[in-house]
Amino acid sequence: MEASVRALVKRHPLNGRGGPGPLVIVIIVVDDDFRRGGCLRRVSLAAIADPNAIDRSSSSSSSSSSRLGVSIGLGPEGDVSSSATAGVDNDESESTKKFGKSFDPNFEPYRTSRMSQSDRDANAWFTSLLKSPGGDAYLGAVSAEHKRRLITKRYGEDEDCTPYVSRHQPKSPLYPAYGLETYGLPVLRREAKAWRHFDMNGLVSLDYSTRPVGIGTNYVVANEVEGEELIALLRGKGAWLDNDACCARLVYVDRRFCPGVSKQTDLVKNLDPSHFESGSISNKILEYLSRLPDGFTDRLAADVPDTAKGALTSYKRLSGPDHSVGKATLQFAINAQQGTAAFVALMNSIKAGCAAYVESVVAGALPVLVVNAQTPSGGKGGDDDDDVWHWG
Repeated sequence: MEASVRALVKRHPLNGRGGPGPLVIVIIVVDDDFRRGGCLRRVSLAAIADPNAIDRSSSSSSSSSSRLGVSIGLGPEGDVSSSATAGVDNDESESTKKFGKSFDPNFEPYRTSRMSQSDRDANAWFTSLLKSPGGDAYLGAVSAEHKRRLITKRYGEDEDCTPYVSRHQPKSPLYPAYGLETYGLPVLRREAKAWRHFDMNGLVSLDYSTRPVGIGTNYVVANEVEGEELIALLRGKGAWLDNDACCARLVYVDRRFCPGVSKQTDLVKNLDPSHFESGSISNKILEYLSRLPDGFTDRLAADVPDTAKGALTSYKRLSGPDHSVGKATLQFAINAQQGTAAFVALMNSIKAGCAAYVESVVAGALPVLVVNAQTPSGGKGGDDDDDVWHWG
């Protein structure tokens, strides 16, 4: 049986004559059973007189020394069985193996226990966005997948990881990373690195929960005169190219597609809810629309060549074992993120009523123009919708 030996050397402060005391060496023999949770096998104690402690009354110049061997039994010499080894050897549940029989691994009561009032305000603000009135989803399976990623609560890479240590300590609560207390993607936090220099309190004080009237439908100009007025407004803002100056043009007003002033092709077009319902969109396009930033879609958009390991395809392993931050839900990874994944999922699940599809064109072709125009009311309706200004 393989065993390891540890020795602790300690000098007793004084002997009986006021001089330096003897060295006390404690030798601990630890076998494999002890590493698995068993009892300590054997301890040997040796007291060796200090060579400097000389019997000065003796005429002999040689030093006197004594040796005392003590064997202390701290456990049975036979096979050691414990709850830890029994939990590994027996066919028991995963929770018993990790946390012992006396601990119920229910971490939910601790999930939000570390949140500050600022964190709770940010959560409430994001919840209002997710529960926007008329919360229909318009991108089909894409919207469903993004919403699932948002509402599925997570702790981290697995239940053995915490934000601070790489292995969870038994019988201690497991906390999610900051920002993951309520949602499956990290939402904004004032102390998070991505939001530390941003006026987060000012942001969450504003209400963005409403959606434009008619979201998911086209913005239809009533007549030719209205169309010309809209074109004149866009031209005055520098957001217009005539048909002969561009190969395609997509115009959106209050996040609704306006086909009357747009120019579509097979490579540049608007994808409305009917495209997602009919199944006419390829799986490749659906995969692209389902991607999330900040490494939450772990598969790289393009393979990275590596002569030693082959093509690298994973974000969490891209920088190698010494620098990689692991899965995106770990605190180490979240600290280096831009904080946009939750907002991308929010947009594609609730806020978006359509999507602009632009496929790369050949070199030398005319430009593609995509205009996102907004009325002063933001599409909520009113008498001031005639004036349009361009912001994207």
